[in-house]
Amino acid sequence: MTRKARRASAPLLAAALLIAVAAVYPQPADPEGKVQFLPLVASFTKRSTDFQMKNLFGFRLPDTLPAQPNFRGLVGTLSTTTTGEAISDHPFGSVTLFSIRAATGTACPAWGEPVDGYADLFARFPNQLLATAIVKQSAAGTATFESDFLLPVGIPLPSRCIFVTFDGTDFAGQSYTMASDLKLIYDTDPIVGSIPYQTSLDFEFTIGVVRTGSAPPGNAYRAVPIDKPGRLLSVFGNIGVVGSPSLRGPWRVRVITEVYRQGSCATAFRNHADTPFSWNDTSASAYAPTSVPIAEVTLSGNGPQAINSATVMKPIFQVTVAAGDCLVTAILPADDTTAANGNLNAELQLHVERVDD
Repeated sequence: MTRKARRASAPLLAAALLIAVAAVYPQPADPEGKVQFLPLVASFTKRSTDFQMKNLFGFRLPDTLPAQPNFRGLVGTLSTTTTGEAISDHPFGSVTLFSIRAATGTACPAWGEPVDGYADLFARFPNQLLATAIVKQSAAGTATFESDFLLPVGIPLPSRCIFVTFDGTDFAGQSYTMASDLKLIYDTDPIVGSIPYQTSLDFEFTIGVVRTGSAPPGNAYRAVPIDKPGRLLSVFGNIGVVGSPSLRGPWRVRVITEVYRQGSCATAFRNHADTPFSWNDTSASAYAPTSVPIAEVTLSGNGPQAINSATVMKPIFQVTVAAGDCLVTAILPADDTTAANGNLNAELQLHVERVDD
């Protein structure tokens, strides 16, 4: 089931508890000592059966900053906690999409501000997306994702208001806690040259990992066509994968983010859309000589286990791109899997920092 379909169901009214806790994390490498940190610490407990209601937590950068601030990264953890013997009766357990945003207008959310879906969020709090992360969970207890990245060049922030969005549920109406223990990394250095921005590679797939005869498992792709020359500066974000309750045995998926060059995007994805699109096939286009990997991670699990992992950049940046290329993330199930009787749910929450030339 897609996130859009899940949002369409009616919300379950729920009581909520807000908690704030302090945390200390090691700082990412900053050789010039110029970055600063804004704690983004919040926790929210609710009971719900769907994604409709979201909660926002507003934070403010100092009004005394000497110049426009720039987003440089995140460090810390995001987590979800479920209770009870069974996590839920939903086929893929619980899930929360966390997002970090900067207000583009004057409105800044109050602490725990509820919004009734994304249309309500954007209407009341226009914003610029900075980063996202997915946390999937298939067993009672706490699932944690650690974030730690520092962008090479800052992305200008449109305001001093930063807010975190909690968009999650256990689908079962049990007590479910979502928590952010992050620090936003920023600086006030002037941007020299082209202004950096981020492009999202985000989508949710259901993937078959069980072989049928000699046929290989199907691959899944999320692609963004490039329409002008430029450079890629960094890749950040994460991937969450969880097995269905019926899945048995070990599984493994390789997730590669790459640039399809020299017309290979049009060849691999014939008649594709000019806007971001998704694709499924059994081809080996991700391994073609014209496909240049820029980040990669392999996620391994067993049966219905949930794995949340950051992608790992290749040491090749900056990467030039041209009109006609595509940014692609490929989800490639292992050919030698022994898993049986089920499938995987995989969600990409990846971002590429880039500039146009």
